[in-house]
Amino acid sequence: MIPRLFLLLSSAVFFLIGINTFIDPQKAVIGLDLHLSSVTAFNEMRANYGGMHLGMGLMLLVAAFKKQYRLAGLWLVCIFTGGLLFGRAVSMFLDGRPNDVLWSITLFELVAVALGAIAITIE
Repeated sequence: MIPRLFLLLSSAVFFLIGINTFIDPQKAVIGLDLHLSSVTAFNEMRANYGGMHLGMGLMLLVAAFKKQYRLAGLWLVCIFTGGLLFGRAVSMFLDGRPNDVLWSITLFELVAVALGAIAITIE
């Protein structure tokens, strides 16, 4: 039950990120100190933060309801968010401290990796 709930929650988060980015890419990144200034930038945001996150959300939703995909879905959350954490750690080392919004996101990603790892052991 816990792995399924974790996948449902993760799916919802990915869907929200994707939908918000599709609706208003500029607003979705304002707290990240990013300012989109071209069609190419908007396209990239809608593809990566919109389309990719919607795809991830759909995969995790399928994994929540299809037992044969559940473990793969849990690993996907851990590897994806773990990759984000690794990139953030490298950036903090090379570039310095980001703003408080990114610190909050980093903490959220760390919790996701930890909870995902726990859910993997339960599954």
